[in-house]
Amino acid sequence: MGTVLTVYSHNAFKRFLLPAVNDSDYTLLLAENLFSIQRDIKLNLEVRDNKWYFVRSEHYELSCMDESVDCYSTHFQNDADSKKNEFKLFVDNEHIVTIVVNVVDDYFSPYVHYQLPPDGSVITIGREADNTMCYDYRGTNQVSQVQTVIFKSGNEVVVQDNNSVNGTFVNNRRIEGSCKLAFGDCIDIFELRIVCLGDSIAVNVSESGVKVNKD
Repeated sequence: MGTVLTVYSHNAFKRFLLPAVNDSDYTLLLAENLFSIQRDIKLNLEVRDNKWYFVRSEHYELSCMDESVDCYSTHFQNDADSKKNEFKLFVDNEHIVTIVVNVVDDYFSPYVHYQLPPDGSVITIGREADNTMCYDYRGTNQVSQVQTVIFKSGNEVVVQDNNSVNGTFVNNRRIEGSCKLAFGDCIDIFELRIVCLGDSIAVNVSESGVKVNKD
């Protein structure tokens, strides 16, 4: 069992695995240079009876996407209503980042390997059923119909975002248009993670719930 906080802004996306501790305070650093914010933010947390909670701070305010949820008295959990797992962090009444809570059975879930198609073919990723990878974050329609494509161009592997609203992130940073991938680069689209392995990719199929159409 593990607790993962996914923190994202318009320009950045990063996952944090909380430590396996109990009855303790913990601080998570949201770095200004990654999230393009005016200063570092120290996100205060605590764990009691093996349950994680947000802790109030004079430097920011938290608001749950579901207004019925008290951000500070409700422990982290997975809820069927995804809005109860999403929080907005404000500084001086300005929305800085969004935080998604995910309690997982095993953070180090297995990845499935797929060979990249030959030059001239593409892997498409989006919520439409006919994509190579059909994926929609928790059924919220926040993933575009065809959000991202991956393809080979000669000896290079390229990922391209199709002007999506919520973005495609490579190594924690949002890409504009397309970029070349190196071995080990990570692509993130909400809970879907794809790792470039040269002529193949590894995908967190079981964790993300993505459906891969092999044909």
